Amino acid sequence: MLWLSIPLALILLFAAAYLYWRLRYGMPRKDCPPILLYHKVDPHFEWGGTRTLPRWFRAQLIALKEQGWETITLAEMVGLLSDDKTRPKSFLITFDDAYQSLYHHALPTMEELSYKCAIFVITDYIGKVNRWDLSLGGDGFRHLDANQIREFARLGHTVGAHTRTHRDLTRMSIPRVREEIESSKRALEDLLGEEVRFFSYPFGRYNQRVRQLVVEAGFDGAVASYPKRRNALQDAYALTRRGVYIIDNLYTFKGKVMVRSHLGFCALDLASRAINFFTSLTVAFQSTKDFISRGKEGG
Repeated sequence: MLWLSIPLALILLFAAAYLYWRLRYGMPRKDCPPILLYHKVDPHFEWGGTRTLPRWFRAQLIALKEQGWETITLAEMVGLLSDDKTRPKSFLITFDDAYQSLYHHALPTMEELSYKCAIFVITDYIGKVNRWDLSLGGDGFRHLDANQIREFARLGHTVGAHTRTHRDLTRMSIPRVREEIESSKRALEDLLGEEVRFFSYPFGRYNQRVRQLVVEAGFDGAVASYPKRRNALQDAYALTRRGVYIIDNLYTFKGKVMVRSHLGFCALDLASRAINFFTSLTVAFQSTKDFISRGKEGG
């Protein structure tokens, strides 16, 4: 009877996970535009899960375009929330970390389809390789340079701040958090010659203290990843996003945007939260590097 007990255990496990999800997170509002979170759109291999192949990215956006979906900006999204209004068949595209591959593999597709996005820049790494990240099986990925960032802005895409060094702000002192937030805003404003209005929390992590410092820095809004609150709730300074990863095919991608069923969205939401959880590996990597650096300085 062992062959019967394994499927039964899996069914019970999924039922328990679904019940937990319904009570803890639940369904998003159908009338609230979904915010998609991408990182790399790149053909080069890595072991991490935050990459999307260029041909898949193109297929995803074309599928939405063919069904009448249009993008809105973060400024428009915050306006909808403040006025409690809706925008049917609208969504947002956001990119954390501002990798150079976006310029070559994502921007042409978005321009072709008249889609706009928001990119969030790590200002100390403009034009540099992502040495801040835990690179698995690769030589690292280069970030957008200054001219490429200016080109995104010139074409009407939103450029936002993603701190100076991409550290977990919830694990830092208030002065360091303030400096990471405010200096990244100033650096981008100097680069672009215009106000930078939106912020993205590194690793999607924040707490009330960090959120308040973003407000005080003069941002109009901020994006998180998977906040620990119900999916139906949105906060202009911690907007929930739906991650798009290497495991997503066209069917799961549509499920994240269009939300066709409770069970389907539950599975997608839990899987994405699990992937987002593993960003803890990069946080641990950064902490180890800091510890070693302090040891060398002290020695």
